[in-house]
Amino acid sequence: MSDDVKANRESSPPAKRSRPADGRRVTFNPNVQERALLPVNEPPKPVTLKEAADIVVRYLDPFYTQGKFANKELFKSFARYLSHLLAEGRSRSKGQVKAEAKALIKKLFSSVKRCESEEDWMHLKRPHSCKTTENKE
Repeated sequence: MSDDVKANRESSPPAKRSRPADGRRVTFNPNVQERALLPVNEPPKPVTLKEAADIVVRYLDPFYTQGKFANKELFKSFARYLSHLLAEGRSRSKGQVKAEAKALIKKLFSSVKRCESEEDWMHLKRPHSCKTTENKE
């Protein structure tokens, strides 16, 4: 063999592995029907107070560990306040609550460097765009 052919063989990619010998084979089934994950007609389940509290604590905890709250009782009080505020709306999904919790926490700490008293968050209200309009006919 010539040197060119030897060099070509040495630089070729490794051989592919053979299929396992257990006989399993994946095939395409043309009769499979696609299904929607959630029915489009049903509104999302409203978030319970406990779910809202879990979401709030998850997003608020890093601020507590950074020392942004004067004490643990203040952290718990703010988490309770925010959870109740977010659970007020009746037709709110988890995604809406998460987004609103992030926005309200960000708003608080953009105006306050360290939370020293309950007055620091009393100005927080739910964003107007997310309020549910129940009496609209």
